[in-house]
Amino acid sequence: FLFMALFGPAGGMLYKAVNTMDSMIGYKNETYMLFGRTAAKLDDILNFIPSRLTGGLMVLAAFFLPGMDGVHGWRILMRDRHKHASPNSAQAEAACAGALHLRLAGDAWYFGILHKKPFIGDDDRPVCPMDIKRANRLMFAAEGILMAGLAAALFLTKAILRKAVFTDRSIYRQKYLQKAVFMESSICRKQYLRKAIFTDSIIYG
Repeated sequence: FLFMALFGPAGGMLYKAVNTMDSMIGYKNETYMLFGRTAAKLDDILNFIPSRLTGGLMVLAAFFLPGMDGVHGWRILMRDRHKHASPNSAQAEAACAGALHLRLAGDAWYFGILHKKPFIGDDDRPVCPMDIKRANRLMFAAEGILMAGLAAALFLTKAILRKAVFTDRSIYRQKYLQKAVFMESSICRKQYLRKAIFTDSIIYG
């Protein structure tokens, strides 16, 4: 969503294409090691800022949701955000694990081969089915905060630009009126008055 908001449909399609390529061929094995390296590195670059933004937003959302722990989420994010081969993958996972007081990640199987991986979060309690809904709530709350922030930034930008345009046109209006006062020719005076009136209609219309 962030790439689409910043760069339009083309940005969204580019991000999704790179993300899909990384999911399909970005593996460190004999088949994809060389072929998938570009997709994996591109995915790391494109997700460097969004992944960290997501982790921060999840921690922030945890402060407002019942049953979530924002303080612990921040502590686990700072401690475990690099416990993954990818520089981005553990950011949101660590924030979620800390907010829910869970231990996530660990060993994983890929193409029949066991890969030893560290755990993320503390084993404070066993995972239960309700944690799926809790994680979804945390995710949607983080998205809501992001949307609210983008809407506020858009509104503020429009207000600043509108004020700048208003000031600029007010200056032109004043110049037209001054020229109309000092014009000896009635025709020229009418022309500048018309310009001032037209500028008024743009400013206040």
